[in-house]
Amino acid sequence: MPKRWNLLEKQAPLQIGIVFGTCTLAVMSHPLETAEGVFIDLRTIPLSIAGLAGGWPAALIAGSVAGIFRIVSGGAGMIAGLSVISFAAFLGAISQKMTGARIPTVRELLVFCTLLALGDLFVMQMMPRSLEIAAVQQHPLRWFAIVFITALLSSSAVFAELRRRADTSKLRMYEAALQALPEPLNVKDREGRFVLANAATAKLMGASSEAELVGRSDC
Repeated sequence: MPKRWNLLEKQAPLQIGIVFGTCTLAVMSHPLETAEGVFIDLRTIPLSIAGLAGGWPAALIAGSVAGIFRIVSGGAGMIAGLSVISFAAFLGAISQKMTGARIPTVRELLVFCTLLALGDLFVMQMMPRSLEIAAVQQHPLRWFAIVFITALLSSSAVFAELRRRADTSKLRMYEAALQALPEPLNVKDREGRFVLANAATAKLMGASSEAELVGRSDC
């Protein structure tokens, strides 16, 4: 059964949207300006990950932040810029819905990053012509590779952290259930030493706490 992370609480999409919206602003604040009002950057990556990790609410928050910033920046590339912002946020949110709010598999991340890179490349064709834009359009595989690899590394790191948090939360839940049991329950290593014990075991063994038993044996 696919793992589900424990961040799908009411406040989680808001937090994810704010975090990745801030990341998007940081990326957009240091763009390559190919012409007056025409900017190239990797804003699609944090925007799409916001949607993939936090769903529609996070995508809307991050996308709104990025959209307002791009409108304020103005320039000839504003329409193309808003188009790529909308595309990235939509792709992330719809991908999250399709995966059922679970941590994506490697194959799903590869498909996600491929679609993101292709969409980014397509929007690049809408940009006003300049020497830099022409270079990207003449060598599309380079830009595709940059977006794909960066998105794959970034999304993998984000979901590795989400997986770690989910596993930690699950372990804490199991430990709480173990401690709540009225009957003695413990786990020992091959040498017969306590690795884990509940409060009932500690009471039975005459220990002041379950932590005192860890590393000890019955003898």
